[in-house]
Amino acid sequence: MREEWLEPVIQNGEHIGAVLTLPGRRNAASGRVSNAVFSCDAAEKGAFERVVGESPALLQAVGRAQQLAKSRVPVLLLGETGVGKDVFARCIHESGATRDAPFVALNCGGFSRELLTSELFGYTEGSFTGARRGGMIGKIEAADGGTLFLDEIGEMPIDLQPHFLRVLEEGEVYRLGENKPRKVNFRLIAATNRDLRKEIQAGRFRMDLFYRVAVTSINIPSLRERAADIPLLGDYYLRRLSLQHGLEPRVLSPGAIELLRQYGWPGNIREFRNVMESMLLTARGHVLTEADLPPTW
Repeated sequence: MREEWLEPVIQNGEHIGAVLTLPGRRNAASGRVSNAVFSCDAAEKGAFERVVGESPALLQAVGRAQQLAKSRVPVLLLGETGVGKDVFARCIHESGATRDAPFVALNCGGFSRELLTSELFGYTEGSFTGARRGGMIGKIEAADGGTLFLDEIGEMPIDLQPHFLRVLEEGEVYRLGENKPRKVNFRLIAATNRDLRKEIQAGRFRMDLFYRVAVTSINIPSLRERAADIPLLGDYYLRRLSLQHGLEPRVLSPGAIELLRQYGWPGNIREFRNVMESMLLTARGHVLTEADLPPTW
């Protein structure tokens, strides 16, 4: 990276960041400018420009997501924890016709059964002990006209599933403690790291709900399945994190890249980002080597 590629951004006399301009390489045949980080022109990728990588499996997932973004059909995102299902969900929303409408996200695995019910459906004042004065709008209602993203839908309690299925089929939601339905119209994007067919066989997920949420699906590859993208990911996160922490940009040595490629990455992109941040904050040199990897490696 060269110093002339960076231009400081100053607001009210305070240095708040920098703009990085990467010189492109023109393709003699097409006249296009190629990009060092993304496999497609940003104009072609649109909202998906934030998905970094060039592996065939990733590009296939991005291409399928771009096609499905044009409709309002429910989408099920499949992939291990940390592969970026939330990023894909937001990109699909921002590439669709309702990009300016609400995008409401909820992790079904982060709440108790009672709390998840109130978060999803909302409630009226006095519907239960501790209910907020004036009641609360649920995530389903908040997503009206836009997109509802349910992460880890495989962890939704089995007795709650038929109530959510009714919302999908009838386009109506009842707040807890209320007898009058409210009309809702939203696009559903669900995600899971579980095999829902096996969950159905085990009696933990309803088959009718599965076929309702899995009208279309996208498989997002794990990081170990696209280890060739690690140099691009390393460059992307080191530049981004360097600006965030106000540090000089760093680069990975060939030896460090090779070790990163060989690692299994159970936490996928989320774990990779944490490793890059740890190396950036603890290394002393401009080049990050094998010695700068976390001590647990």
